[in-house]
Amino acid sequence: MRRNKMSVLAASWRPFIGFVLLCGLLWWAYLPGTHGPAMLDDFSSIEGREYIEGNAAEAMDYVQGNRSGPLGRPVSVASFALERWLYEGDVSAVTKQNNVVLHLLAGSLLAWLFLLLLQSAGVPSAASWAVLGAGLWMVAPLFVSTVLYSVQRMAMLAAVFSLGALVAYCYWRKAFLEGRFSAGLLAAIGASFLLGLYSKETAITVLPVLVCMELLWLQQSAVGGTRAVLLKRLAWMGVGIGALLVCLAFITFAKGSLAGFEIREFTLTERLLTESRILWDYLRQFFLPDVMRLGVYHDDVVVSKSLFNPQTTIWSLAAWFAVLAGCLIALQWPTGRRLVFCVAFYLFGHSTESTVLPLELYFEHRNYFPMMGIALLVVTLASLFVRRFPATSAPVRAYLVVAVGLLLIKTGSQAQMWSSSPLLRINNVLAHPNSFRANSDMAVQLAAVGALPAALEYSGRASRIAGERVGDRIVREVALACMANEKLPDSFYDVSELAGSSRPVSESNQVLVLARMLQDGRCDTGESLRLADRLRDRFQVDIEPASASAGVYWSLAVLENALGRFDVASEYVSLFLQQQPNHTQGLLMQLHFKTALGKVSDAKNIISQLDRKMAQSQLTDAEQQTLALYRER
Repeated sequence: MRRNKMSVLAASWRPFIGFVLLCGLLWWAYLPGTHGPAMLDDFSSIEGREYIEGNAAEAMDYVQGNRSGPLGRPVSVASFALERWLYEGDVSAVTKQNNVVLHLLAGSLLAWLFLLLLQSAGVPSAASWAVLGAGLWMVAPLFVSTVLYSVQRMAMLAAVFSLGALVAYCYWRKAFLEGRFSAGLLAAIGASFLLGLYSKETAITVLPVLVCMELLWLQQSAVGGTRAVLLKRLAWMGVGIGALLVCLAFITFAKGSLAGFEIREFTLTERLLTESRILWDYLRQFFLPDVMRLGVYHDDVVVSKSLFNPQTTIWSLAAWFAVLAGCLIALQWPTGRRLVFCVAFYLFGHSTESTVLPLELYFEHRNYFPMMGIALLVVTLASLFVRRFPATSAPVRAYLVVAVGLLLIKTGSQAQMWSSSPLLRINNVLAHPNSFRANSDMAVQLAAVGALPAALEYSGRASRIAGERVGDRIVREVALACMANEKLPDSFYDVSELAGSSRPVSESNQVLVLARMLQDGRCDTGESLRLADRLRDRFQVDIEPASASAGVYWSLAVLENALGRFDVASEYVSLFLQQQPNHTQGLLMQLHFKTALGKVSDAKNIISQLDRKMAQSQLTDAEQQTLALYRER
């Protein structure tokens, strides 16, 4: 008898021990990648924290000043600020390490949720299936570009808090059906949802997932009674309210959303057609990852121009219609409804970033929350198969363990790739030869080792791929010459297309990169002056001067400031303020230049304008301190 008890106890602890072991192996696999380079939005969203020096006001300004999304994502940004506050020096590796910890936390919450759902469905050995399902999700190479891409903590935190809301709902529901109303658990659901929403707005998708979880999964095992019926009615009410809100949002924001497609190389219809293919590709990369193609550079994705261009578009749509038809049939049975929930989890998870919004087409991090539904689908189907054919229990579990192990090995190889900037860039350009970003990144890598001719070749290829404006190419190639510590020939600046273009520059970040290199002494002043003169002639001196966005004028002002030409910089700020006349940072910059140029009257007018903004509490603490410095002069 005692031996039987020990055997049962060991069996109950086995899934937990296996999960802890998996977490340890996954940490070890990811660790090399935590010392890898910053990527894309890392620079714009995280770089500002370097100016936080233990000052609470500076940290608050950094958090409040983020514009990554409509809500500012203060929870995610606050986590970046906290790291900077707690750690000295370069904290980029710490940020990535914390992302790995967050990934392990997400996997733990996912295993918890799977356990609750599988237990409610009466699945035998639910703990082992829950661990296998969560493990399959955790080790997917598809998520390396989420975990090791620092700024995607926003997506990770949104997923973690969404999981927290779903787990809390399961416990609140259980208490409610037992006749108890837990205000604490209800508050936990609401708090988790809000924290997720303020981490990244995609957390809104947890609401339809939660409603579907109630209707399609939990209701199938609900014991009859008025409370269960009430929950069902409330869930259907949520469906109606949600549909109404979606319609109202579409009516309210349709015009602005459609306007966003003006800066894209695809229309709304083309985006929807293309996403029908991309959603299948995400699934393929989850189950059968092509590690060469994995990463953040998917700007080379082929756009679906019609149902038959490319041909795979019509087949992708047909496959989705088949899936939907299968779901409608499966709704007739309780088990089928649970499988439909898994599919709905995936599709609702993609409903914000893979539908009508004018976003870029393909990013792997968009799968971080939605793919949890597919992992649940796998273990649900596997457990059903084992229940129907008990003799297959050991082989099926062994197959899933082997699958987790193989994916873990691939994830480890991907993390090694992410540990080296040169290796990552070479892989990207080989896997995505038609990617503008991959080619321009390779140009930077070559310039950094002094190979300017090869760098210019990749830069030219990137320019041709993107149909880039001539001014953007010139700015980038001057920066490449600075990196290589070489001079460009005089003929380089004799570009007739610059004079013939009405908007020759569109990329403000490239100008800012050049300005920072100049400030850091990594760029020859003569080279930058020659470029700045050409741009000044085009934007300020010509009879028919070119125009640009406010961001470009701002970056050109920063460049001229680095060159010490305050009069030219002031003109660029004036052009910036014509587009954004009440911009606080723009006014402060203009105040700096007017003061430096000795234009006292103009400076006083700007101070008066800023004083009015301060009286209306529109200035941050740091902005008020900056203004005070000029008021004292």
